[in-house]
Amino acid sequence: MFDGFAFIIAQATTTTPAAGVPDPTYKQPPGSAGLLTILSWAGWVVAGICVLGILVCAGKMAFAGRRGEGGEHMQSLGWTMGACVLAGSASAVVAALI
Repeated sequence: MFDGFAFIIAQATTTTPAAGVPDPTYKQPPGSAGLLTILSWAGWVVAGICVLGILVCAGKMAFAGRRGEGGEHMQSLGWTMGACVLAGSASAVVAALI
């Protein structure tokens, strides 16, 4: 049986680029080491904030005594997890756009 999608994927992974297609290489401009250091620190800070956000959500869940608050806590946990995914995939998204 012919699976069109699998055929397209197989063709895309085995096809080599045509001769003469430029392969741009990106080089760091001089003096950009400081910027990369700042971006690295920002990544660590964001990761720490994401961990702190998950811990705050867990703390709210642990001390919640009223009924009907589960959805509210799940919503805040969902937003926090969304931020974690966005922060973790930021460099991959930028690399795909370059």
